[in-house]
Amino acid sequence: MSERDRRPPDMNEDALSLVVDLQRYGGWLGKDHASVAVRVDVRELAAAMQAGHETSSWLQLLDNDLRRLQAGGVRTMLRRAFDALQAVLEP
Repeated sequence: MSERDRRPPDMNEDALSLVVDLQRYGGWLGKDHASVAVRVDVRELAAAMQAGHETSSWLQLLDNDLRRLQAGGVRTMLRRAFDALQAVLEP
């Protein structure tokens, strides 16, 4: 059974693509506490999405942790992907 077949039927391709982007950008962050927190949030958000669980609490936590990151290019890319994902998940 492929990964695609194990996803809940309502798992949006756009949302999945944005989560992959968040994971990739999160990997570019440093090893400081805020960066580690962002990576954990993204991983847990992805797990909640794959399980078909409510994502609003994970989105809120990720939003808060993104605010704690230092300004820079990676933070900007994370914020854009996050905002797009939030628009897809919360109509």
